[in-house]
Amino acid sequence: MEEREEGDERILGSGDFVNEALRRAGDDREKRQGIKISLSELIEKVASRLDLKLGAIISASRRRKISDARAIISRLAVTGMGYSASEVGRSLGLSRVNVGRCAERGKDVLDKYEDLKDIAK
Repeated sequence: MEEREEGDERILGSGDFVNEALRRAGDDREKRQGIKISLSELIEKVASRLDLKLGAIISASRRRKISDARAIISRLAVTGMGYSASEVGRSLGLSRVNVGRCAERGKDVLDKYEDLKDIAK
């Protein structure tokens, strides 16, 4: 019996490509379903735990504590909750590229603030 492939090879390419694309789409969907709280709630919780004003986090300030808060929010939202860097950037007043940088830095910052690792639940 002939094996069927997902999609039309003439349009989408090989069945392997289509299967990989579908797998990735499924991974993204599963990641998005991991969202527990809204971005605004996450920002409020981090601000509260770090004793910062909400406006300070979305300001252009480069103070260490505020920068750490942005890094924590970015890390938890992008890698833990499945938000896109663009969504987080709109909430924090940052570009998606800077959100990505913050999320990377957030890995180390979260080691300093252990109690914030479970804040998104």
